[in-house]
Amino acid sequence: MSFTWNAWSRLNFGIDLLAVLLSLGAVTYALRRWDSGEAYTFRTFKICVRALVVVFCGWLPVIGYVGGIIGFSLAARLGWTTATVTVPLLCLLLARRRRTPWLAAAALILLGAKYYGEVWEPGDLEVERVTVELPGLTKKLKLVHLSDVQTDVIGPLHDRVRREANAFEPDLVVFTGDVINHPSLAGAAGDWLAGFAPEGKKYFVTGDIDGGSEVKKLLERAGFRILDGRREAVEISGARLTLLGVDIWDWREAGYLARLADGALRPRLLLSHRPDAALTAGDAFDLVLSGHTHGGQVCLPFWGPIVTLSRVARKIAAGGLHRIGRTQILVSRGLGWEGHVAPRVRAFCRPHLILVELLPEPRKNDRGKPLQDP
Repeated sequence: MSFTWNAWSRLNFGIDLLAVLLSLGAVTYALRRWDSGEAYTFRTFKICVRALVVVFCGWLPVIGYVGGIIGFSLAARLGWTTATVTVPLLCLLLARRRRTPWLAAAALILLGAKYYGEVWEPGDLEVERVTVELPGLTKKLKLVHLSDVQTDVIGPLHDRVRREANAFEPDLVVFTGDVINHPSLAGAAGDWLAGFAPEGKKYFVTGDIDGGSEVKKLLERAGFRILDGRREAVEISGARLTLLGVDIWDWREAGYLARLADGALRPRLLLSHRPDAALTAGDAFDLVLSGHTHGGQVCLPFWGPIVTLSRVARKIAAGGLHRIGRTQILVSRGLGWEGHVAPRVRAFCRPHLILVELLPEPRKNDRGKPLQDP
């Protein structure tokens, strides 16, 4: 029961409809059995809550059986559907039955939250400009960082992303994984990605949902070079750096990352879908570019991400530029959301495009203070 329709909607609509009907059926049964017909009381409210809890707990064996990220996504979907569909319907039912207008107002607020999380914020792009100083770099370069497009449709948001990226006139484009939520979008996503400039300087590492050869073929047709387990020395207008990529599995191996970096020219930029690679790599890299966390996707004001699915600190997983030891890490919140049965929602966590200026690190004296140019 979403504001948008996509390739997964039939399955998700079925889950939502079943959850809503079971919940409202249980609440109606409870009210008929225990309601005395008096004006609205807190006792009536408690009866409704208990009925919803009973129905939700009935899903726990199903959630436990499917397990893993799909089980977590199913739990999130049931919670979101309950909060933004079942509860508003229940409030409207009670408001009409008990003549309590504030319940109708509460229903409208919850429906407004559903619209905001599913329609408004997912289309409200944040373009962040970041400056990163790198040792060994001799000239300013410009880089666009994409991650977690993970979309169900290529639409106006993506057109704006490409316009903003190309207007930046980047020297490099890096995409740190997770392209599309459904294979039916391969053609549209490929055409969209092919429009990013510059030709020949676009790089990609695979994410959690990029398994199989089709996604890699999509990226290669769009002009992206696959960096999984590889490194490439890049020279642009006399400035040199090394791009290194790690796939979705090998970021765990410290020895593997050390061998990948061994002998590489600095500055070294590691592309890893998961930011956890920065914890594994030590000081072997100067800048790690990652995604994966979606910035939490659903955040709380003054708190941040509720869930990040990462071992890095929550403030790092929330996105932006940070340091882990001497290594700088730049995490994108991505453009999309978790697919399959997960709810398509963003809250206080806008889609994220990062435009990066890479600058030479200032020369320093023996005391670590910057030297002044003569």
